[in-house]
Amino acid sequence: MSILVPSPASALRSTRIFSENFESLADLLKPFESPSEKGGDGTDWTNLAPAGWTIINETPEGGPVEFHGWTFMDRHGWAETPDDQQRSTFTYGDGVVAVADADEYYDMTNPGYQVFNSTLLSPEIDIAGQAAGTLYLSFDSSWRPEGEQEAVLT
Repeated sequence: MSILVPSPASALRSTRIFSENFESLADLLKPFESPSEKGGDGTDWTNLAPAGWTIINETPEGGPVEFHGWTFMDRHGWAETPDDQQRSTFTYGDGVVAVADADEYYDMTNPGYQVFNSTLLSPEIDIAGQAAGTLYLSFDSSWRPEGEQEAVLT
């Protein structure tokens, strides 16, 4: 995720004022724990957010811990979870990616109408001195809603 400010000299150049690629979590990744999760190489996931980031998780307990709200995963290990479900087509992440995969959470638990509800908050970003309408948020994502799922970015 990056927040950019265009350079006054050119709209084609910009200055990055914030960036996060989640690679700081690489040494914290651990093996999959749930019996539903296969593949991986032992450096697969963590539920610990990077410094300054916050996870607010109101998802009911019961699904695989690897998919209980926002977690962070090795992109290849995430793609190798059962049935791939086109996860392998997300090729933008280099190593560790932030994941909120309600489908994988529900596949194991079949919780009925329980709601997967998890929020990932970035650290506070100082935008003082930036002119209105000049900030741009950029991030890579793979959003495949199912049923009445929705995502909100604020």
